Amino acid sequence: MPNVEKLAEFDQTIIPWYGKSFFLFPSSFTSVACILSIALFSVHPLLPYSRLKQRDRGSEMTSHVPSEATTCTYRFLSSLDDHVPPTIPHIVIRQQPRQAKQSIAYDRERRPVEPPPIVQIEFSNLTAQETMTCLQSPYYFMTARLVTPDSSVRQPKLCDHEEDVLTGSVVSSLHRLKDVDNQDAGFFVFGDLAIKIPGTFRIHFSLYEIRGGQVINRESIATEPFTVYSPKQFPGPLESTFLSRTFADQGVRMRIRKEHRMHSCA
Repeated sequence: MPNVEKLAEFDQTIIPWYGKSFFLFPSSFTSVACILSIALFSVHPLLPYSRLKQRDRGSEMTSHVPSEATTCTYRFLSSLDDHVPPTIPHIVIRQQPRQAKQSIAYDRERRPVEPPPIVQIEFSNLTAQETMTCLQSPYYFMTARLVTPDSSVRQPKLCDHEEDVLTGSVVSSLHRLKDVDNQDAGFFVFGDLAIKIPGTFRIHFSLYEIRGGQVINRESIATEPFTVYSPKQFPGPLESTFLSRTFADQGVRMRIRKEHRMHSCA
């Protein structure tokens, strides 16, 4: 004979825990049978349902496998030749660097060139639609090199050092941004350039275009000479320019003085 007291205790603990909506049956054997039936009813139907879901997922995955006759829905521009007539862009420096702090290894206060150099690209003899196509082209990019202050644009003189003294993002892609007049324009932004040695330098920029499978140097330009100070002689950071804040608000990564932004917001 089963222990009636234990089964009664089983009724008082298991049934209320399983759900308060179920009532206690007068017989302990009936309670146990009810619990087993509820468990079988609630667990067993899940097994074929899960197998059915796995079968549906498998059929869904196999239905998305591309066949040989399936064509890719993404269409990339091979070049600008079929959309824009041949044109030679022109570049101008919109923001000149004025100073920089010498970047030392493991320096937590590493400061990029201030203000960050910004170069604008301009197109002529194009329609508005063709200009917008050029501003969104991934085939334009620009590189930056550190040169001596007496070097020219056509004959740049690189700094005579064994290691690269210009660190950071030395290559920039084309950004289509809203200018200060709220007009769309193309810019190359170098917001992370740092220099490892003190002195007076210029930054030489070269514009390249990928056309017909070849990389063509379209134009070059250089900044005005600026000074790189040692950490002890650094006069302090400059105030962020309105152009830098305008581009930073559009998602371009560059260092902006927080205290100035808080003051301007106030």
